[in-house]
Amino acid sequence: MRNEEIKKMLAGVIDDVPVHEVAAVMFAQHYTDTRGNPTRESWQSIVEIYGISKAKGILGSVRSIDRECLWYCVEFFF
Repeated sequence: MRNEEIKKMLAGVIDDVPVHEVAAVMFAQHYTDTRGNPTRESWQSIVEIYGISKAKGILGSVRSIDRECLWYCVEFFF
């Protein structure tokens, strides 16, 4: 992703996100906001939209990114 795209997403602007990926991006944001404890409803929504196989892939990707960010922060600040 370009820096400008990242800045927009962090500011809550997702107009550059392809329409078919918006739900996944919003789920990723929700996952992070809830510190890895998304609501059952949000998970069910992702499964309904993408199917169980893709939903598990999205969850795995989000967890991987979330974990990488955590380690970066730990290494950077400590």
